[in-house]
Amino acid sequence: MNPTKPESAAKKAGGMFGKLAPSVILGNATDSAAIGSAAGAVGGALVAKNELEQYRTSIIYMTYELGMGRIAFAENDLETARKHFQNAEDAGKGALPMIANLGQTRRFRTAARTNLADVALRQLDYKNSFKLYEQAAKGAKDDKRLDLMWPAQLGMGRSQWSQAGQEKDAKKSTKLRESALVNFQDAITTVEALRAGSLRADESRTIFLSTTKDVFDDAGSAFAEMALLSAPASGNSAEALSGKALEYAAAAFTITEQSRARSLLDLLSETNAAVTEGLPPELLKRKQDNLDRQQEIAEALTGISVAADSEKKKPSDLESALEKLQTEFEEIENQIRTASPRYASLTAGKPLSLAEVQSSVLDDQTVLLEYSLGREASYLWAVTKSAVSLYKLPARQVLDKLAIDLRAQLIPSKLQRRIVGIDVMADSQRGLGVSATPFAEDAAAFVTASSAL
Repeated sequence: MNPTKPESAAKKAGGMFGKLAPSVILGNATDSAAIGSAAGAVGGALVAKNELEQYRTSIIYMTYELGMGRIAFAENDLETARKHFQNAEDAGKGALPMIANLGQTRRFRTAARTNLADVALRQLDYKNSFKLYEQAAKGAKDDKRLDLMWPAQLGMGRSQWSQAGQEKDAKKSTKLRESALVNFQDAITTVEALRAGSLRADESRTIFLSTTKDVFDDAGSAFAEMALLSAPASGNSAEALSGKALEYAAAAFTITEQSRARSLLDLLSETNAAVTEGLPPELLKRKQDNLDRQQEIAEALTGISVAADSEKKKPSDLESALEKLQTEFEEIENQIRTASPRYASLTAGKPLSLAEVQSSVLDDQTVLLEYSLGREASYLWAVTKSAVSLYKLPARQVLDKLAIDLRAQLIPSKLQRRIVGIDVMADSQRGLGVSATPFAEDAAAFVTASSAL
């Protein structure tokens, strides 16, 4: 596939003027209002058609360049990836003004800048990556696109956190880390706002969570690390936390619980839990009709569907209609949330904070051990009713191996595939699952293996 590169604004304008010149001259050279009006109508229709063609060419080209860039990025071919992402951004800026200023074109430019920042971050160019992420975040904010804002905010946090690790001045390093924490928290706030404001996120929860899980993982790890750095001479452990160290540890705990709450919603969605029970049928029909119409306009804009009436409209008119439908869709969603207590109870749950766990869950004889397993490091909270300790552990991969080794010692070799009717599932995110067949083996072998440890 070799999509056509959009022409520059100057070149395209010249070409359009050449095509329109005969009708313009005809209208000016006669005294006939009818001829002039007809020429204007033909010229207006031609302008609309040319704008739509240019819009489609730009979108297809930018989509292709971004896709090829992501493939190269995944293969760690960073220079090729950078060129593709730069092509996508340049195509958005070089289009006709009326095309370049449209929402979808601006969004592609924002996505291109975020991807360029990803390349810079992987190349360890933290200052430049932060600058590009910041530009992308501003573009997403201006367009009110939360789905494009949180990746840029996450990138800003990652860039500043990495930059802090290279900073030799302790005060500057701390300032960079604190700024990174703000960006991580902003990214979480954006993700939560996106989820709260859109049923579409819940309907595609698996995809949504798989792409936003890094926000919670990176933010939780950063706050936990900051807690250890703030505790006096803590190293990889800090007991009886207080002051700023306790605040950071509590924030990390809350973020970890938020992430798990979202994973629970993911699991519930996979069971096809109905959240439309009791809703008025006409409300659900309005929602579906709205989505169908949005799909029609999107297909017209991209050229997937070529309807006669859409060919007569400018891209700006089609985008305005699409934005109006999206606003109406949000209003319908708000009505659905109001009309469905079941949906609200399912999605509006708030995890307990660390202080709430201490005051309402634990007693004087109980200790809560909370684990957060990460790619580079893991963390353990030991929480009692009156104190909090935090410990840094090896990465998930290391802990997984230790758990497997322990399991091998606990279970006789001939029975290592099952533990009392419970199978270890392949999906590391799901943990343990109930075996489909009843456990009938003699438990004596397990007792012997346990005693041998």
